[in-house]
Amino acid sequence: MEKKARTSATLEALRKQVERIIREPGEKLTDGDELDLLRLTHELEVQHLELELQNEDLRRASRELDSSRKEFYDLYESAPVAFVTVNEKGIIEMANRAAVRMITGSGDSVKGSLFSRLVYAEDLGVYFDCLKQLALNYAVSPCELRIVGNNGRLVHVQMEAAIKRDEKGVIHWCLTLADITGRKEQEAALRKAKDELEVRVRERTAELERKNKELQEFAFIASHDMHEPLRKIQTFGSMLEAKGGDRLGETEKDYIARITGAADRMREVLDALLRYSRVETKGEELRPTDLDEVVREAASDLEVQIGELGARVEIDPLPKVSGDPSQLRQLFQNLISNAIKYQRPGSKIVIRIHGEENDGTGRVFVEDHGIGFDEKYLDKIFQPFQRLHGRSEYQGVGIGLSICRKIVERHRHEHPGERIDLHRHTAAREAK
Repeated sequence: MEKKARTSATLEALRKQVERIIREPGEKLTDGDELDLLRLTHELEVQHLELELQNEDLRRASRELDSSRKEFYDLYESAPVAFVTVNEKGIIEMANRAAVRMITGSGDSVKGSLFSRLVYAEDLGVYFDCLKQLALNYAVSPCELRIVGNNGRLVHVQMEAAIKRDEKGVIHWCLTLADITGRKEQEAALRKAKDELEVRVRERTAELERKNKELQEFAFIASHDMHEPLRKIQTFGSMLEAKGGDRLGETEKDYIARITGAADRMREVLDALLRYSRVETKGEELRPTDLDEVVREAASDLEVQIGELGARVEIDPLPKVSGDPSQLRQLFQNLISNAIKYQRPGSKIVIRIHGEENDGTGRVFVEDHGIGFDEKYLDKIFQPFQRLHGRSEYQGVGIGLSICRKIVERHRHEHPGERIDLHRHTAAREAK
């Protein structure tokens, strides 16, 4: 443009020079005037050529601008995202094909429509607040609202807005609308499935708790009611052995010994069942408990067994926890008893109990140099009446660790914000 202006100024100056030379009609030109005219004519021809070149540049620039405008328009129209331009009165000035399809469901024009009338009534506040914040030069995050199409279909969109001012300073709103209806439908379906799953889980949990309670009550009643028949078996077996005396042969005495031995083992199993069922049904309310005192009482209960085997129990400072003192006492009594029982013959029995507290979690470690076990049996040893050794090797019915596990689980269930982690270390491995 500057070059064109300079050329126009030059032509104007040349024109004035020519007028000065030939201002008097019929006046004879001097040799100097003729030379000036020739020079001016040459300059005019040069300027004419420059104008032609400039005009060609302008025509080429115009063609490139038209091509860019067409390319932009094609991209604008074919974009998968809806673009809408709204004037300061809220009237749609321009919309691409994606926006037209979103709003009308067909190819009908939406130009001239009031955009706010297309917004779902409950979302108008979101729409106007977004434009207001943008007009105040605040950073505005994409907002979600719903558009009601001409066919009545509700479309969920994510809207991004930008301000454009024309040369007169008039505001135009440039809106980008991304259809998120599919995502919203999936989210609604997921919420529904989650709610249904939570209902089923609650129902299933309630059913399992009811059945578990029934089983615990059954175990308690069955074990309690079976004690009397067992006592009679033991009593009559003993009477039969006493009255038979020398008249009984070795075979008969063996039978009687087996009967009374089986009754004794059955009584041990029933007693163990009673202890197992009482973890849930007879537990006390959890309260602040000093584990130091609990563990020392548990060791005191086993004083005779510890003394007979020459065992040593070392108790380091332990964390304070929220628990049922009687059950925790039973827990450590079982663990110490197991540590004493499952030792290598002739080995020195040393049991160390220590603990730590970190981030609300109390960890207690029971360490000994016992025989240990293969980790593949880790789940099995915590199941009721599951044994890794025969009765001839080690006494017991195989429920001690099951009771330990049930006590720990009860404490975790009733105080989910607090944890008690129990670790038992042997010479070979750890059980948790």
